[in-house]
Amino acid sequence: MNKQISNITNILAGCYNVSIDDILCRNISMENVRPRQMGYWIARQVTDLSFIDIAKQFNRDNGQAIKNAIAGINERRKNDHRFRDASNLLAMTCLQRREFDARILDVSDLLDRPKEETRTNTGKPPPERVHIAKDRKCLTCGNVFPSEHIGNRVCPRCQETAIWRSA
Repeated sequence: MNKQISNITNILAGCYNVSIDDILCRNISMENVRPRQMGYWIARQVTDLSFIDIAKQFNRDNGQAIKNAIAGINERRKNDHRFRDASNLLAMTCLQRREFDARILDVSDLLDRPKEETRTNTGKPPPERVHIAKDRKCLTCGNVFPSEHIGNRVCPRCQETAIWRSA
């Protein structure tokens, strides 16, 4: 195994509280997949290895899985600034070849934070979008009016017309 990859797996094993064998195994449980995918991302950041070489170092068959996992990490980094900061800190630790010390570098709660999902009384998850009050264009007359939410697309003046009330 490449010395840099060995350092990355050691740091990730300490951070995620899993064994190095768990990171390198083919098990697909989330407790093993997350540190493994983070390892792919860090390996891509701190080494000059190709996707195929990273796949070989992590006992994977092809580079496409590595590429997909890195894309997923990048997407999460784009949407979650705490995750981005924690992953940057881990990458810097690997780059500087430091030993992992959980007392100094406690980022596991940021890296492994599951997405909280509450359910409404209908049993469906809450909507991702929040309704925002803003000025919208009326679908009937085309005038701009203050709308309370995205479902409110006809202005009050047009709603008072006989055509609107009969529909």
